Amino acid sequence: MDKLKPVQYHLEIYQDSLSSDPIAAFTSATPFQAVSVGDTFDHRVFEGLANPPKTGEALRVKAVQHIVWDVAETHMGHKVLVILEKVRI
Repeated sequence: MDKLKPVQYHLEIYQDSLSSDPIAAFTSATPFQAVSVGDTFDHRVFEGLANPPKTGEALRVKAVQHIVWDVAETHMGHKVLVILEKVRI
């Protein structure tokens, strides 16, 4: 049986698509809470939003992607990419 490796967790938040830089990025030694399509995010914690929600709008999770990789013999990486879209509420 292979020896278990430590995992480094990454969370990147994008607005509208993956074609631009993330609006927020985090790294942790422990997993982040699960994020699902349809969840909403409080936009007040994000600085520099290109198109922030106005009154009556919110940021909703449009898509979630996972990337898992092996870093040499030292550890594993798990990155979650969350794409948000602006919606009317």
